[in-house]
Amino acid sequence: MEIVPQVLQNVVVPPGRDLLANPEVQEAIADTEQALVGVGRLLVRKSGTEPIMRVMLEGDNQERIEEMATQLCQVIQRVAGMVKDE
Repeated sequence: MEIVPQVLQNVVVPPGRDLLANPEVQEAIADTEQALVGVGRLLVRKSGTEPIMRVMLEGDNQERIEEMATQLCQVIQRVAGMVKDE
């Protein structure tokens, strides 16, 4: 088994909202998955115990996956209404 860089980020979201059903979040997830084809993988899921979304990326370049995770988390935060557009 090959060991690859991994990053895990948590995004605080309002309880009871299904952000995975949001088209903007779905598009951001699909774009990230497409960028990782052949070099990594993505997992996004709601926590079962806390009001957070967990975003995990694995890939061949630590800096790249950290940037991708941050961008995806920013989309989730914006859609959740936790961050205002500037």
